[in-house]
Amino acid sequence: MQKVKWLGVPFHFGQGNKGVAAASLFFRGIGLVQELEKVATIEDLGDLSFSMMVEKDSAIRFEQTVAVACEHISNTVSKSMTDENLLLIVGGDHGLSLGSIHGVLSKNPETVVVWVDAHGDMNPPAASPTGNFHGMPLAFLLQQAGQHKAFSWVKHTLRPEKLILLGPRSLDPEEQRLIQELNITYHSTDEIHEHGMTTLIQKALKKVDPHGEYPIHLSFDVDACDPETMPSTGTLVSRGLDSKDMEELGRELAQTQRLRSMDLVEFNPFIGSSDDLKLSLQGVQSFLTSVL
Repeated sequence: MQKVKWLGVPFHFGQGNKGVAAASLFFRGIGLVQELEKVATIEDLGDLSFSMMVEKDSAIRFEQTVAVACEHISNTVSKSMTDENLLLIVGGDHGLSLGSIHGVLSKNPETVVVWVDAHGDMNPPAASPTGNFHGMPLAFLLQQAGQHKAFSWVKHTLRPEKLILLGPRSLDPEEQRLIQELNITYHSTDEIHEHGMTTLIQKALKKVDPHGEYPIHLSFDVDACDPETMPSTGTLVSRGLDSKDMEELGRELAQTQRLRSMDLVEFNPFIGSSDDLKLSLQGVQSFLTSVL
């Protein structure tokens, strides 16, 4: 059985809704960990804790808090990773992925990152329409964010040729420019529905890792899914992935036997009706089971 380390990261500073911080605790409470233990061995590392810092005016909301929190996440991820386990990082909003992926890259800078999201999440702070950090982590990882003293600890960066974007369909102009300029491997949900998830993820992995020799980190934002599949998230975008797409993605990544770490982010248990929440939970459980 797959050995999994579950790390709760109740990070909500990348956007305005605190509900995302409750996801890890909520999943435990409804028995998701026990259900996953039917297909994997789970070691629960508990939840990290964070504190609000004194803030100054900035293009990044909660800049100091975000920076300190992400450094803490990075250090914890680096210490928790092993070749024998899959590290499952349960958020939280997608801003935490600066920390998680930085920690992963500190262990192996050749790691392939598969970023699954309805959005690009690579807005430089100066170009961000909201100032919300969950729209910026890839800009920092790709060295496209500019100079920010609070993030001087960011030393391990992601090479564009090691990044795969799956599912973005709501891109800001600067994000579109960077995807083209950096020649990032990118497949929209329209492409996925036309050609199939299995075909495109196999093609993308072959492109970024021709010999299949490097570890993989999956950063999965539940808003990549269609609202009819995953309604319990704060940034719904139509024409998203369905349950079949998710299961194919999970199965293909599992079959590589190189998936070493994963973010699960932007699930908000306080959004939607009881039926919406039940549907969303079914989607999460089905997806995680396919990965494991």
